[in-house]
Amino acid sequence: MYLGSRPGTMESWLLLRSLRTLHLRVPQQSSNATKLVAHIVNTNYDIIRKVTHASLQKEKFVRQQLSGGYPPCFSLYFATEQQAKIFCSRTKIFRHATSLGGAESLCEWRAMSDASVDRTLVRISVGVEGIDDLIKDFDQAIRFAVS
Repeated sequence: MYLGSRPGTMESWLLLRSLRTLHLRVPQQSSNATKLVAHIVNTNYDIIRKVTHASLQKEKFVRQQLSGGYPPCFSLYFATEQQAKIFCSRTKIFRHATSLGGAESLCEWRAMSDASVDRTLVRISVGVEGIDDLIKDFDQAIRFAVS
């Protein structure tokens, strides 16, 4: 009554299982996300009008606060709503899902679950897969979205 609810046994076991590999997953996800964002920015895709990720912020306090690495999530804003939809439907490694906290890479066309957001917004959560595979998957989905 005073301490609130307690998690079930299954949820507790899942939490414990996840915590055992947290120190391995987080640095890999951070590294992958930072490299993928750099690839996107350096490639300068015509259909992506904006990328938001902590690694792109230039303020000194950001680097101080995130000295252990940047978050695995970032946002893309496409030129059109249709391109955002096509991109999410054409990825092979990135799965289209709302949950952005697992070890697998995910993408989400945000307007599908929140009508109040920009309809060109795609959220990306980068997982622990190989960075070369993630970049290839990203690039091939972009090619579909361009046509």
